[in-house]
Amino acid sequence: MSRLRSSTISRRGFMRSAAFGAAIASLPAGTRLAFGASGAPGPTIVVLLLRGGQDGLLLLAPADDSNYVAARPSSLRVTNAGNGAGIALANGPTKQDWRLNPAAAPLAELYTQGLLGFVTATGLEADTRSHFQAIDLIETGLTDVAQVTGAPGWLTTYTGLAANVSMLGVVAAAPQAEIDWQDSTAVVTIPDPAHYTLPLKSDDAFLRAAYAGGSLSAQALQTLNVVKAVDTAVAADTTKTAGLGAFAGVAQLINMNVGLRMVTVEFGGWDTHNDEENRFTTNLTNLSSQLAAFWNAIPNFHATTTLMTLTDFGRRVQSNANGGTDHGSGQVMTVLGNGVAGGRIYGDWVGLAADVLDAGDVPITTDIRSAMWEIVAPTLPGRKIGDLFPGVVSTPTGIMKSAAAARAAN
Repeated sequence: MSRLRSSTISRRGFMRSAAFGAAIASLPAGTRLAFGASGAPGPTIVVLLLRGGQDGLLLLAPADDSNYVAARPSSLRVTNAGNGAGIALANGPTKQDWRLNPAAAPLAELYTQGLLGFVTATGLEADTRSHFQAIDLIETGLTDVAQVTGAPGWLTTYTGLAANVSMLGVVAAAPQAEIDWQDSTAVVTIPDPAHYTLPLKSDDAFLRAAYAGGSLSAQALQTLNVVKAVDTAVAADTTKTAGLGAFAGVAQLINMNVGLRMVTVEFGGWDTHNDEENRFTTNLTNLSSQLAAFWNAIPNFHATTTLMTLTDFGRRVQSNANGGTDHGSGQVMTVLGNGVAGGRIYGDWVGLAADVLDAGDVPITTDIRSAMWEIVAPTLPGRKIGDLFPGVVSTPTGIMKSAAAARAAN
């Protein structure tokens, strides 16, 4: 459910609805269109929301931790022996046997290549296990639910801080923009670029004539120009979308080189209270293969693209009686890109002993906003973390090669 207080340009068919008037009204009259197809690509950050609360301990864990083994059956653990044993990863945060779920084999390859890294025990120190509240908090960058109402999404704040953002610079690759874009008049919703067009070619001329000279003329023309630009770029796009799943539209937008700076995409299905073994394995298999396919689909933009994952929260350490895990705290962030100091697991890991757990949960040792800032800082030269997340102190994990620059900016 979107709680945007301003309308966004939506997908095919929006011209037929009353939303069109609101969409064009929301565009600032002074906004200038700037498409980068003929220029060098700028930095692009892909924010992937794993909706539902991904179980970080079934994705990545110290398989030989005795507390971990005692807390869960082998079906809900990453094991280090027998059929289905996890994939051993070098450079863990401790000297334990850190392993990745075998369903994430494509991610292990990227990890070995130094393109992908993980941040463990990260999240927001917020007193909630509610999906709705947790998502609101992570998409506004707050820790107090009482402050969410009226607060802009953190991506809206980012857009205001970034320089020279084009009208296709910030995109929600979903049917609607979520709370992270709250208060934004710049975000464009494009779940499928191939269908981001008018129902009929003649509609363009009709609408241009209909709005000519009216109070909404400038906004209407800009909306139509954006739609036409995407339509034109799609016609020249050669992206092979097979196997890309949720990332097909994102790959197309990146390859079209239309000035994309920030794009959000969702991959749900992580609320695994029951039958987690099967549900998680299926979901992780699909996600991993799609992420690897996405990376392979944008070879000309590896140097400028970074992807990071966010999720509601992690799951509890102890499994439940229904073959699943309930809402917890500390999560695992996955970061992919040429700018990533990959092949390493980051974050402070204090273990899973009862006396260090946070009410039965993985304790958060890294404020996820600090990790997020480390990723976006190179795209906001001269800015500090407080500009994006007021009151937060940056403690770079080192997951980005630009960590030194991030430290210097704080």
